[in-house]
Amino acid sequence: MQTIVVLRLSALGDILHTLPAFRLLRSSFPESRILWVAERRCLPLLEMVEGIDDLLPIDTRALRRGENLRENLRALRDLRRVRPDLSLDFQGTLKSAFTGLLLGSKERMGFAGENLREGAASPLYTKRAAPFDEGEHVTRKNLHLLTLLGLEPGRPLYPGIRIPAQAQESLGKKAGGHSSRRILLNVGGAWKTKRWPSPSWAKTALGLKERGYDPLLLWGAPAEEAQAWEISRLTGGQVLPTPFLTLPEVTALLEGSLLTVSADSFPLHMADALGRLTVGLFGPTPPKRNGPLNPLSATVTSGLECSFCFRRECDTMACMNRITPENLLLRIEEVLTKGSDSAH
Repeated sequence: MQTIVVLRLSALGDILHTLPAFRLLRSSFPESRILWVAERRCLPLLEMVEGIDDLLPIDTRALRRGENLRENLRALRDLRRVRPDLSLDFQGTLKSAFTGLLLGSKERMGFAGENLREGAASPLYTKRAAPFDEGEHVTRKNLHLLTLLGLEPGRPLYPGIRIPAQAQESLGKKAGGHSSRRILLNVGGAWKTKRWPSPSWAKTALGLKERGYDPLLLWGAPAEEAQAWEISRLTGGQVLPTPFLTLPEVTALLEGSLLTVSADSFPLHMADALGRLTVGLFGPTPPKRNGPLNPLSATVTSGLECSFCFRRECDTMACMNRITPENLLLRIEEVLTKGSDSAH
């Protein structure tokens, strides 16, 4: 039996954008054993994806800090025992390429040139994909890597995502009953430059409340929780944050909501992968490359020339700050109208 390893170590949104390529790989090689190497913190996501035969966790952060050495050395030893026939590196970094080498893969396939995040990864591959336009959607770039296997990419489609029944049950206890009018406002973003100001979120939340919707503030990291409570205070306590939720619980919440509003981050991409309606706020990253695939969803930008710079630090953050709540509310109503029309 052929063994294939997928190398996409992190982060959550990037892993989601690799899933359409995994779906095509799985359907094209139904008899093969397909493993996925990922950072340990990303396993709760991959455990919900249908079709993965096994997960191989690593913890490169702990390795760099010299922590959990026994556990990490055991994980590295397990990696060396795999000896797959093929590894596919969708990450394109020296770290991911070296992991393929450590696995002892007979064939190591990856990107080349400008399609790599780190050019030093290139010599570690045995085959490299032809150049791909970085302006195209990142899911199509990941599908393009599979042309090395003679596969025709086609339209990006997500595989099935199984939400554990336990997560559904615990979510009900934490976040209250189901609301058919619930709209999630994900206030966080891994990059500082992806974050939208709290007063703008508050004005949007109150606008949704006035229109008869049930907005709920979603957060992930501790810093995001602080902002969520700040936004809640600006609404006079009319709109509240979620409690702390596990990743499967967040997924269940996204799946059960009418619509999700978010910057370019995991909740936006997960809601899209689940086939739900979304509206994305985009500043430093281009929606053409990172936006939702659902044709009923939409994105909002400021239209400034300096947008899509991919910078993680900025003195003005004008590309996000100049997105207005009024424009966002308009886009939300448009998406909900399209979604309602398509359901009839």
